Amino acid sequence: MQKLKNIEFLRVVGCLAIVWLHFSNKTGFGQFAKLSEVYRGFMSISAQGNKAVDLFFILSGVFLVLTSDFAGSTWNFIKKKLIRFYPVTVFAILCFFAASFFCKEMKFTPYENFLTLCNITGTPLSLRPGNLGVYWYVSILLWVSLFIFYCRKHFSAKAVNLTVAVLAFTAYTCIIRERHGSIAGHFQNCGIIFNIALLRGIGGIGLGYFIGQWYKDHAEKLQTLVLPWYTRLLLTAVEIYTLCFVINNMMLHKPSFKNHMIFIACFVILIVTFLLKQGYVSRLLDRDIWVRLSAYTFSIYLTHVFCRNLMLSLLWKNPACRQFLADHPFAAVSGSIIAAMIFGVLVCCLVERPAAKFLKRFTAPKA
Repeated sequence: MQKLKNIEFLRVVGCLAIVWLHFSNKTGFGQFAKLSEVYRGFMSISAQGNKAVDLFFILSGVFLVLTSDFAGSTWNFIKKKLIRFYPVTVFAILCFFAASFFCKEMKFTPYENFLTLCNITGTPLSLRPGNLGVYWYVSILLWVSLFIFYCRKHFSAKAVNLTVAVLAFTAYTCIIRERHGSIAGHFQNCGIIFNIALLRGIGGIGLGYFIGQWYKDHAEKLQTLVLPWYTRLLLTAVEIYTLCFVINNMMLHKPSFKNHMIFIACFVILIVTFLLKQGYVSRLLDRDIWVRLSAYTFSIYLTHVFCRNLMLSLLWKNPACRQFLADHPFAAVSGSIIAAMIFGVLVCCLVERPAAKFLKRFTAPKA
């Protein structure tokens, strides 16, 4: 499938929001809030960065439809997902294991990490995360995608569409009611069976599933579509507003509204307008550079918490560093984020890509 370059831009933005959140919250540099008000400001304006996970879920639903052969083998679908997820996951867990020998703060949790490798993290079967807490997103992505794939393989498209629509609507309704307007959290329960993580996955991937269906059905027509100039200007205004709204409220500002379904609505509008590619912003961002940068986002997402914890344990918890932390909060946070992203890029080049190349032979069709 041809890369959707401007959609990859959204993936990059989402990755930056997640990294910014985890470096700024109370388990990151937010623990130094007493040293400087700047750290408290970072915590406040980055708090909604977790909404980027919902953006990832919606994008995953889109690509599930565009890249999956629903007539293919279910086992091959699972193998492809595990080959995509496991190399970096295992490497990140091994990093935590190695660090636990010389950093007493980096405690290794073998049982929870075993559950992570069983893809239970994030589901209602898991009570707490292991060292790789961010894996909850990957776990939910696997199970929800597998459910939709299996349904599409064995049941009619109309029946699956109705099921996914009802589940997605119900999931977001439960989240909004349970969280009083917020869309956040992943280990909190909603009733007995479901937790917030599973509901966010069902809602987001469900929405993306319908966007992907729409685009797949109209892709040829959209490629030749030419709208009047005034319609393109209107779409450009919509793109600018929704993109600025998302970036501002996820990374630069503390939102004042209570119902966070507005984030989901903006994500959908952004994705649809970017797929239309009729506005000037979506065309401007339709560049190869976003495809290249997006290729690193998975490794950065899975490893950045390790880098954060290691840096805080070895460097920033040293009393000699506290004056630097107090005097240069911007340099401390930005430098650490850059270091974590560089590490993620190296992991992608040295672990993710070679492992994927080696393991793909097990999913290649037999002659």
